[in-house]
Amino acid sequence: MTQKRNWGSNKVQDIILNRVKDRLIDIVLKVENAEVLGRVVKTHFNYLFEIPVFQAIDLGISSGKVLDLGSAYSLSAINLAKQSEDVEIISFQDTRKMINVSKMFAEEDMVEDRIKWEIGKPEKLPFKDNTFDLVISHMDIHHWDDPVAVFNEINRVIRERKGVVVVGDLRRDVYEILWPAIKILSYFSKNSRIFDELKHSFMSSYTKSEILELLKASNIEKYEVISDATCFYIRKFPEKKRRILIELSG
Repeated sequence: MTQKRNWGSNKVQDIILNRVKDRLIDIVLKVENAEVLGRVVKTHFNYLFEIPVFQAIDLGISSGKVLDLGSAYSLSAINLAKQSEDVEIISFQDTRKMINVSKMFAEEDMVEDRIKWEIGKPEKLPFKDNTFDLVISHMDIHHWDDPVAVFNEINRVIRERKGVVVVGDLRRDVYEILWPAIKILSYFSKNSRIFDELKHSFMSSYTKSEILELLKASNIEKYEVISDATCFYIRKFPEKKRRILIELSG
């Protein structure tokens, strides 16, 4: 059971602790059905993992050292490896089973030799300060026991002046709109566990306003949070690039 930590305010504590039940159910279902669920995600939802990759490329990442922090089935790492041969990618997962499924998918896309895997908990990353040019993650924030601690770790390991962060996840507030489509997918795949896992993935995720509160409690500065129909994305990138984007947008 998650214990209360020094999150700075009762509001932040409530945001995190209210997600515990669904998060634990989601994690159990994910591990139990890793290969089956992974195949569904890779087949039907891989495009979602391309979005943060293309955002990172647009923000100037074409080479350097990359940490894929827990993206489901390492799909962000795999998609980035397919786009650029000049990046050194480490995919960080929390279970051996997830690494095994991730490696299988990477082999299918012929990029297994371009990704290194490490295992551990994201709240305590085994990397030195200012290590990575890019930290990317998608569909994993709702699995984190202590999101504020993970944001602090991201802030620690990203290069201070040139580093880029693109971290995304599902939006809980769109579940009611999407659940009929999820139910249909579950029916045609003949696996009710898919519906259960996706349901708890959404219900253990955060809204944009909640993620902003968590970020305020962390050490990360000069970030932005954008959203689309299903997900939000936390982005941090050099101020010089920000000025260029503003100029291009008019």
